[in-house]
Amino acid sequence: MKRKTLIFFLLVSLAGLSAANPQDRTGGATGGPSQEKAGANNFSPYVLPPDDRRETARLNDLCKGLLNSYECAQAIERAQLPRYPQQAVRQKDKLKLPLKNGKAVVLKNTAGVSGIHYCFRDYLPNLGYFLIHMQLWEGDGYFMINDQSGARQFIHDLPILSPDKQRLVTISMDLEAQYNPNAIQIWRLTPGKMVREWSLDIKGWGPAGGAWVNNDTITLTKKIPKGDPGSYMEVTMVLKKGPDGWKLMEK
Repeated sequence: MKRKTLIFFLLVSLAGLSAANPQDRTGGATGGPSQEKAGANNFSPYVLPPDDRRETARLNDLCKGLLNSYECAQAIERAQLPRYPQQAVRQKDKLKLPLKNGKAVVLKNTAGVSGIHYCFRDYLPNLGYFLIHMQLWEGDGYFMINDQSGARQFIHDLPILSPDKQRLVTISMDLEAQYNPNAIQIWRLTPGKMVREWSLDIKGWGPAGGAWVNNDTITLTKKIPKGDPGSYMEVTMVLKKGPDGWKLMEK
């Protein structure tokens, strides 16, 4: 399943097709997502506002020993829902997100190869967004959903927030399976919506890690395949904002 299939699934999600109960593949069940990202080490770092690395570690620890990204997302949702009883409600195959305008966003899971399964990841009140994990049959991603309007914005991976909380970067690496984008995106947070400020679709190498040095500088790792599966040469890169916009260069 290639990247064009991922785009198709995103269109299906926004169209809101009829739903059916999903099934977890734990124990060999069929009908649910088949994404197999084994182990917590394959999940991206998640930096909360404010930057609380203990909280990041706590959420990542929930995924240790689990077989795939959907199981990880379910485990995190079970841990997070009691913390936000007014912001997110699980009703079997539906996830309900009450909005500040009195309405609600309802995300309903769908089954089968074209199915999409949603899990609550976090509520970010300082930013005004819900963070929702979206699991496809093969591949996954996230939605940022505005807590006022319900507007959705798909992002490739977990957001890494800038120190001034005005931007976020997502760094998604997929050189082998090609279920997920192999790309970097920078989003600017404006009142009511997110604006994509810079993006790079990458071929031949994969981006990994990622940390804000300051509000205009991001460091990351360029991973270049060496031939053997899982073997890479690593180069430190800097993504810097200047008068002409963002520019990626070797450190």
